[in-house]
Amino acid sequence: MKPNRNRYRAWDEKHCEMVSWEQLCSEKNWACSLGILTNQTAHHLTFLQSTELTDKAGIEIFEGDLLDGPFGSDAPLVVVCRYGAWVGVHAPTCRSEAEGARECHWDYIYDISDKAEVIGNIHENPELFDPDFNMAEDAEAQKHSS
Repeated sequence: MKPNRNRYRAWDEKHCEMVSWEQLCSEKNWACSLGILTNQTAHHLTFLQSTELTDKAGIEIFEGDLLDGPFGSDAPLVVVCRYGAWVGVHAPTCRSEAEGARECHWDYIYDISDKAEVIGNIHENPELFDPDFNMAEDAEAQKHSS
């Protein structure tokens, strides 16, 4: 586990590409100061935070990444922040409840990162996970349940 000083990357919806923090601060002509993005037109960017953990191959794990490994499911885990902890959600096990909340099984990334492999992310590889899983709905349901 090696902490990353550049703890974010972004999905650029306008150009359909993943952009590193370094690219945001230089190539994209964005102003970065003290690690904070200061451009006011970021509406087409989805920021994804680093978990500060790496998979078994040393690849840094970010929010929204898809993890493969021996987790008891054929589908990959989707990395999300749940109650202040980084977890891998078994997307196909999530189901809508009558009240609109979601009941999901998850694994703590800290416990499984040494067995996991980053195989993509929800933005660049939507075909790899359950198409009915919606991260925004899951986050909204979590807000209402806490």
